[in-house]
Amino acid sequence: LLFSSRAAMMHIGAAFGTIMTANVWMTILPAQRKMIASVENNEPPDMSLATKAKRCSKHNTYMSVPLILIMISSHFPVTTYGNTHNWIILGGFILFGWLAAKWMRG
Repeated sequence: LLFSSRAAMMHIGAAFGTIMTANVWMTILPAQRKMIASVENNEPPDMSLATKAKRCSKHNTYMSVPLILIMISSHFPVTTYGNTHNWIILGGFILFGWLAAKWMRG
């Protein structure tokens, strides 16, 4: 075993949070700034920037629900990381989160 189940949940949550932050700061906000500057200069905005920002925003939506469930799980150790089937529960969190995000995005 590489990590304890609690450590694995914390690491996956940290990875999701880091990816989400990087998506915002490195893709979404710079694209938005460039598109706003183009419009202010009476130039057509580069729509490929909007496509990239939309993709990153979509990825953030798919990671947000599992991230919230992982954060809440630290308050319920017996039913989550303390359970003998903790890896299945973690997979269920991620699957449920992705399905919820798909539903939210229509």
